[in-house]
Amino acid sequence: MDKIWNYKNFNMVYELDVAGEFIYDGIQTLNQMNSISIGAPIFSFLYHLSVGIERLQKIILVLFEDITLENYEEFEKSLITHSHGYLHERISKKVNVDFNSRENEFLTLLSTFYNHSRYNRFNFNASLNQEKELLEEYILKYINEKSINRSITSNDILINNKIKELFGKVAGRISSKYYKVLRDVANEKCTYTYELRNNSKAEKIFLSNNEKKSLIDLKITETIAFKELLLFISNTKERNPFIRFLKQITPLKMDIALINEYLMDIANGTIPQTLIDEVEYLYEENGYGKERIEQINLIGDCYVMFEYGEIIECIKFAESFLANSIEAIAFARKFPIKVQRIKDDDFLEFTIDVRKSCKDFIKSKILQEEFVEQIRTFIIEAKEMYHFICS
Repeated sequence: MDKIWNYKNFNMVYELDVAGEFIYDGIQTLNQMNSISIGAPIFSFLYHLSVGIERLQKIILVLFEDITLENYEEFEKSLITHSHGYLHERISKKVNVDFNSRENEFLTLLSTFYNHSRYNRFNFNASLNQEKELLEEYILKYINEKSINRSITSNDILINNKIKELFGKVAGRISSKYYKVLRDVANEKCTYTYELRNNSKAEKIFLSNNEKKSLIDLKITETIAFKELLLFISNTKERNPFIRFLKQITPLKMDIALINEYLMDIANGTIPQTLIDEVEYLYEENGYGKERIEQINLIGDCYVMFEYGEIIECIKFAESFLANSIEAIAFARKFPIKVQRIKDDDFLEFTIDVRKSCKDFIKSKILQEEFVEQIRTFIIEAKEMYHFICS
């Protein structure tokens, strides 16, 4: 494979992942915003979308352009721009991209922000509110004044669902249309630049099944999924090693009146400082330290095999039978129950024979000597498989 193909394929598929990360983070900030006021959230929203969409535009140009080892430096220099409108014009000369007025004006807004507002506060006599003014102007053009709510104290525009939907749609449709162009030209050039990292932010942005192509609907879907998981954990009667681990930890006595407020912030992607303060206070009150933190840190750690402890317990239980600490018939009845509690497919498969032996022994289909020998074989193989000496 030549250098140009590698550049268009490997370099750009990485850049696509980066572009998706920026666009997702911009929408995440929008979802957390309460009002159009002076502050970092407006900057973060516009900055992340500016960078993400610009990089997406430049990936498309890299794929389209006839780059050679002789002209690549000249091409690289042509990409040194932050004008979203100019980049879009270059793309439009290669392929028709059907943007409506909202989408074209949003590109202009992003370009104005990035080139003029981004460092505005470092200029001594510059306006402090330029990002706010850009957003307000855009909102007032496309949302009826009657649908806009304002703060009673500051008169700032409050971020309601209509405003979130406006920006979610325009960013989503720009991203979707550009990704389609990117995918088409990648197929034409025989590169895999369109491929997206599994479970990445970019995959969520560019492969959204949302009919309206609204990225704010993506955040709504994520929030619903989180709340459904919370509801399941709170109400499930099912048990597996992880759920049993959760249930054995003594919970903190938090202020129940604040729970819904905490969950609202968490569902929007923010761990509220009030929750952090309450947990720190309760840790200090109860004398909790490193041991509690280590235990809590196991929750949500996908590299922890919660089944392992109970598997070892099963092996030890089998050893206690060989040591005559439990009667054979009692062992034969209890062992399959212990195994079934674990719900680990590999261990269930591994213990099929020994569980069948337990049933056969209970029904007097095999002698105790044969049963004992099968349990001994199970212990040897289990220790070898799970790299653990139980005795």
